[in-house]
Amino acid sequence: MSSTSTTEPPPAPEEPAQQPHRAEDFGARVHNHFHGQVNAAGAHFGIAAEPATGRRSNTGKLSEAEVTGLLRGYVRPAPYGRALERLREQGVVLLVGPADSGKRSGAVNLLREVAGGPLRLLSPVLSTEELARADYQRGWGYALLNRTEELAGGEALDFGWRQVRDQVRACGAHLVVTAAAERLEGGLPGSLGPVDWAAPDGAEQLRTALLLAGCGEQTVTAALASRQPDATPAELAAVAARIAAGAVPEQVWAERTAALDPVVTAWFDAGPEPRARLAVAALAFVPGAGERDFERALHLLQQLLEPEPADPEEAPRSTRLLPLRGQLTTDGGLITTTRLLSGVLPRTAVVFRRPAHRAQVLRELWQRHHFELWDGIRRWLGELVTGSDAETQVSVAAGLALLARPAFEEVLTQYLWPWTEPEESPAHALTATYTLWCMAMDDELAPAALDVARRFARDRDPTRRYLAALALGGELGVRFPAEAVRWIWHVAGQEGGEEQRALEELGRLFTGLVEYGEDTRVVLGVLAGRLERYADRPSSHRPKELARQAALAVLEAGEPGRSAAALLLTADGLEQDVRAERAVQLAELWAPLLLAVPTLGRARAALYACLWTVDRVSHRPQEELGLLGGALEARMPPQEWRKLLLALRRTAEGRAGRLSKDEALRLLDALRRAGVRA
Repeated sequence: MSSTSTTEPPPAPEEPAQQPHRAEDFGARVHNHFHGQVNAAGAHFGIAAEPATGRRSNTGKLSEAEVTGLLRGYVRPAPYGRALERLREQGVVLLVGPADSGKRSGAVNLLREVAGGPLRLLSPVLSTEELARADYQRGWGYALLNRTEELAGGEALDFGWRQVRDQVRACGAHLVVTAAAERLEGGLPGSLGPVDWAAPDGAEQLRTALLLAGCGEQTVTAALASRQPDATPAELAAVAARIAAGAVPEQVWAERTAALDPVVTAWFDAGPEPRARLAVAALAFVPGAGERDFERALHLLQQLLEPEPADPEEAPRSTRLLPLRGQLTTDGGLITTTRLLSGVLPRTAVVFRRPAHRAQVLRELWQRHHFELWDGIRRWLGELVTGSDAETQVSVAAGLALLARPAFEEVLTQYLWPWTEPEESPAHALTATYTLWCMAMDDELAPAALDVARRFARDRDPTRRYLAALALGGELGVRFPAEAVRWIWHVAGQEGGEEQRALEELGRLFTGLVEYGEDTRVVLGVLAGRLERYADRPSSHRPKELARQAALAVLEAGEPGRSAAALLLTADGLEQDVRAERAVQLAELWAPLLLAVPTLGRARAALYACLWTVDRVSHRPQEELGLLGGALEARMPPQEWRKLLLALRRTAEGRAGRLSKDEALRLLDALRRAGVRA
């Protein structure tokens, strides 16, 4: 720890919120627009933000509670025994099966049987070279879920997987890899011992779940009598939870039938007229649009696919006076209208009769129509997005994410890559980013979205590299935090003028992890390590400056008046030792910044914003500030600690923010006395 004295910085800002240079930040607006639109209209988009409970991250160590939840009431499918035998014999196994067939829970149950230690989810985009070099912990179990790369390719790829297998076995660990069968072509690596996976018996899974929940035999019999054979393991678990909570079994199954209404397939089989087909195609990308906006969008699509003749003599009779609006919402169709509130005013919106129709329509269109329709849709979406607002961009992005399920290559080659070319508009680039975020909400598509972001991060174009950081600072990064930190740092280290904006995304990633209750050590630990590594380097050393700016971005993160660092420290339900550990992690970032003249002013301002938030949200602010104060004092020379307290007191006496002078001084006193008590 350095003992170099520092000089007084300029006075801290009077409002304990974000720094002025962040107020109109581009990235912040992008994140806010996305979450605002998804939360406001998720039902019509066909996607919705997950609640801030439960695990969102697809990587990292599984808690015992998570493992127990996946083990409880598990019903072994037919291939389970064969997979278990191969895992025991060779240390690794590959489960290949349809999407939504329970491969994740199968992997966890297999690993729990053979591995006595903790279980960890690995990033699905790690290369075989990286996996072969990894240091696996003896007795641990590892899962590589939804792998898409380097699985189908014959002997050349099998050599790489043999090295992975040998490394796992040499370390005394076990590894389960899962992959969706529909995403693979070609021979599978024999070294992984591939097993054709299948879902457990649905009736047995439902019976077991209901009995464990305490349901009576009569309820179990009713649920089994109306069970639908095509329900996935996840759907069966959700059905069982609803029935156990008191829902009528017949009603629960009837609602699932409605969500998977076969009317979409029947409607296409009946051969609807071209305008009706184009209408459902358009609505798949702009559900919830007002009637006039939707009709304009549909007219544009018609013009691109069926342009009117240039010769007026050949033009069809004008349709301006025909009652076209009512034709799209007739009984038996897929489209209807509904009344929505826009602020305090109601408006009429065009929607599908059922939200689930959106994904079904896109799947049917892809399976039935060839390139002429899709070329027209590509041109139409390109024009629609140009100059559009955030609502349209997020709506189009959600449609592209739904299309990616049956047609990922189409979305990648016709939208994600072309729309991020330097000559395209910012609206197209943002829509591509929103698409990656929407894909991140789908367990099957999230690894593919991560792979696209990695390609962007390695691109020569600085704007595309920044878009990678932007994507990884949001939903995608929350799913894969370790990969997000790695690639955001990679982007920040490149020349091109996007370094600072890329580092800001680390702050937003940190905020997202805090909000969803995910492990933030992947961010805090990496930054603390880099600050320590470069501590003896001069301030002009670029990696040192990047580490400082990244740490500031994290400590300043959060909405105005809601410091993310404070929310991490004051989260509900934490044991005292966990709070103390978090205080230490934050202090390891704050202390070196408070001891450096270039970062002292912003670090103090961020600390005061944290103090102010703690007082607002905590039930025991003095205790939590005591933990933070003790951790800070232990990492600062005594004279610098006293200077910090004096500077914060001066800020408090100036009545910064909304705290009264007495409140601010009371909290500062808790911070000051923390070190003495510790």
